[in-house]
Amino acid sequence: MSTKTFVGLGSEPGRGQTSGIRCLTPAGDPSWRPQPATPADYDTDVDRYLARCRDGLRAALDGLDASNADAAPGGRWSITAILDHLDLTYSLNAEGYARRLARDTPATPRPVTMRQWVARMLITRVGYFPPGRRSPDSVMPRGRRFAEVVASFEPHLLLLDQRLKEGARVFGTSRPSVPHPLIGPLSVADWRRFHWVHTRHHLKQIQALRRAISGEAGDR
Repeated sequence: MSTKTFVGLGSEPGRGQTSGIRCLTPAGDPSWRPQPATPADYDTDVDRYLARCRDGLRAALDGLDASNADAAPGGRWSITAILDHLDLTYSLNAEGYARRLARDTPATPRPVTMRQWVARMLITRVGYFPPGRRSPDSVMPRGRRFAEVVASFEPHLLLLDQRLKEGARVFGTSRPSVPHPLIGPLSVADWRRFHWVHTRHHLKQIQALRRAISGEAGDR
């Protein structure tokens, strides 16, 4: 395998910088060229599940007063915290694929428990995200500001889309390649569905929070 540079949006939110992402491409393929990431690419060529994540978040945040984004009625996560969590799932999954691509090999298969298998089937096949599960520590909200996470989630979704596409080219779409910390090994196709089902689960929470915040404001 020969190594080329795949250019994508950087992971520093709000700065509009680009960064080199080292990915692998078969030697002797003269047609392959790295392509820069642009908003036009994202709007027209992004995977349909990640496009749903983007569009769902845009709609859920439309018209939101930023001063209400940190409200956490009943001790629940605020809208900012939910966005922080989602953005981490996108960016860390992209990093996971970058590591596997740098090694040119998928993660070593490990035995899957029945609980993991059931959870994976529910999420990636049925489209149901089981509630009440604690998120992995790596994707727990880190206290970032609303403006920061709003500026970062779309670039990170685009970066994730690019790395999943490169993962599909190298590993295939159905071969388990990068594990989820709780439900075990997932393929590129599994990850794409996972992100939409997981995002949709949190979109419902954002909508509920906005209704609760609106109700509180109306009671004043």
